[in-house]
Amino acid sequence: MATQQITSSSAPWAPLQPFLTQGFGRAEDLYQQGGPQYYPQSTVAQFGPTTQQALGQYQDIANAGNPITAPAQNMLAGTLRGDYLSPESNPYLAAMSDAAARQAGRQYSEYTAPSIQAQFANSGRTGSGLYANALDQSRDTLARNLSEMNANLYGQNYQSERGRQLQAAQLAPQTAQLSYLDPSQLLNVGELQDTKSQQNITDQFNRYMYNQERPYDNLARYFGYLGGNYGQQNSRDVFTPSGLQTGLGIGLTGLGLLDSIGKNGGIGGLLKGIF
Repeated sequence: MATQQITSSSAPWAPLQPFLTQGFGRAEDLYQQGGPQYYPQSTVAQFGPTTQQALGQYQDIANAGNPITAPAQNMLAGTLRGDYLSPESNPYLAAMSDAAARQAGRQYSEYTAPSIQAQFANSGRTGSGLYANALDQSRDTLARNLSEMNANLYGQNYQSERGRQLQAAQLAPQTAQLSYLDPSQLLNVGELQDTKSQQNITDQFNRYMYNQERPYDNLARYFGYLGGNYGQQNSRDVFTPSGLQTGLGIGLTGLGLLDSIGKNGGIGGLLKGIF
């Protein structure tokens, strides 16, 4: 038995063929041209005038420093050290004490002492020992009142300042952070500038890598355009019997026919059986 390979092919639809030919030609032209060109301008937007002005103001303020930071820190440090606890630190405290003493002295000289003198004068005992004792007791009372008044005045001042001292201790960590405010603002400006610089570098890098990859991308596109199932070719194997196989087949067919004739009573019986 011999094997024969039969190949059949089918071309694209005839009306489509000119367009395919034109398309492949156009793909060849694009390949020869080297593909699309990159956008010639920068793809990164630059800072506008308003943004640049704001950045400049931020930078100037950060470089000059905050004028409130140093005085606030100095006052807080003095409060923590107790600089304001002594009477000398409060210029108004002594004046308040003197005013209160003058008021008490005037009260004594205008009311207390004349009242004692009048009381003993009416009884005719002015200059007696009881009179002297009464005046001494009134003076002692005046001195004690002045002492207690000053103690309360200075004590309240000390207590108030101690409260401020505790408040200053609580505010100290926050005030310490003011030292980093100016550098942090300057750092924010620098980060914006660095971000813009990085964007420019990234843009240049993308342009460079685009030109580096262009030949490979162009070739890939070219082969991509050539792809597609625009036609097909099929092959199949056909088995052809040899001369010996053909003769044996005829002989076997003849033997079967003779056997059929004998069983049906000869040729007539065979024909009769057929028709």
